[in-house]
Amino acid sequence: MAENVIESLKEELAKHELKTQALKQAISVLEGESVLVMDGVTHTKPYEGLGIADAAIRFIREKGSPQGTRAIADALLARGLTTKSNNYTATVYSTLDNSKRLTRTPDGLWDVKPQFDLVVNDSRDE
Repeated sequence: MAENVIESLKEELAKHELKTQALKQAISVLEGESVLVMDGVTHTKPYEGLGIADAAIRFIREKGSPQGTRAIADALLARGLTTKSNNYTATVYSTLDNSKRLTRTPDGLWDVKPQFDLVVNDSRDE
């Protein structure tokens, strides 16, 4: 009898933990943070391991509008991209400027070219 109660309580706890994780992720997204929850583990550095262009495209898509170089550079570092560059913003600018998947808007912001809007991890142009 006690085993059934314990198992039932564990199942109930697991359901609540999943709901809690979903709520945490929703709040983070609404607050502009990028948090990835996989297998119940929260990853606060979802851009870790991505290239600059891939991470920038992901950031621009998350924001839903073109972004400036400084905003992109700051977001990439905050979300887990690492660098050894002494002038990271210039490195980001140069990489984005050389990317075939990104374009500059008339007001100087970066946007994903329409033909690449569905491509996520294609790093052939870097």
